[in-house]
Amino acid sequence: MTTKLKNPLMESITFRTVSRALFIGVSMALLMEFHMPATVSRAALNTLEMVSRMPLTMPDMVELMPVHTFDAVVLTAPQTESHTACIADSTADMVELMASMAAPIAEVMASHTLEAVELTAPHTVSHTP
Repeated sequence: MTTKLKNPLMESITFRTVSRALFIGVSMALLMEFHMPATVSRAALNTLEMVSRMPLTMPDMVELMPVHTFDAVVLTAPQTESHTACIADSTADMVELMASMAAPIAEVMASHTLEAVELTAPHTVSHTP
């Protein structure tokens, strides 16, 4: 089953695209077989190297953590205040908007409910034993 593409240019390159994708997929599968052992051996060496460097960097990290934590708290506090004020304002606006929408929605719902009752009442009464 063939489908006709809307764009003639897309239709003209479909075969080339599919054949190249197939070739690239096969090539990648063949290359992965050779690269996998090298990748695994390097990962083991990199892990050992990283673990050996951790004792050298740990004192710097421990020294800098309190400073950065304090800075983060000092910088976050004003933003939290500002966000809290914005949330309070937007919540008040939302409540006000919802209250203004409640009456029109209630009117529409009441009319639809009344219409539904009028339409279903005769059927309900005729099927009641």
